[in-house]
Parts: sequence; structure tokens; C-alpha cells
Amino acid sequence: MLRAELDLRKGDLGAIVEIYSPQVVEVEFVAAGGRTRTVATLASEELRHVTGGDVLAVRPLDRTA
Repeated sequence: MLRAELDLRKGDLGAIVEIYSPQVVEVEFVAAGGRTRTVATLASEELRHVTGGDVLAVRPLDRTA
């Protein structure tokens, strides 16, 4: 997991909502239904840009953890 405490996994798609510095950004992660799951302050090295070769996918939310 990218961030276990936030239930974020590698490949989860988020949108940058604030840039604090070149090294630190705030990212919003939204469930498929449109509700915000979490907003996280992340280091830029934890992110990967989406490319034209990526396939968007969904995963079920694990609410048992």
C-alpha cells in the first residue's frame, strides 16, 4: 500500500488540488460514486503522472481493515 493509514494503494488515481512546494502536494482521492475518500498531503516522489498508455480501473473499498 502507498499509505496504509489512508487506505491508498499503488495505482489509485487522485487529483492534485494544492501545490505547497515542488516536493509536497495535496491530492484528493475520489470514489467512483463521486464522494471524496481522502485528501492527503504527499511527497512528489510518491506520485506518478498518468500517461496515454494507462488503463483506468476501479477497486472495491476495503472497509474491513
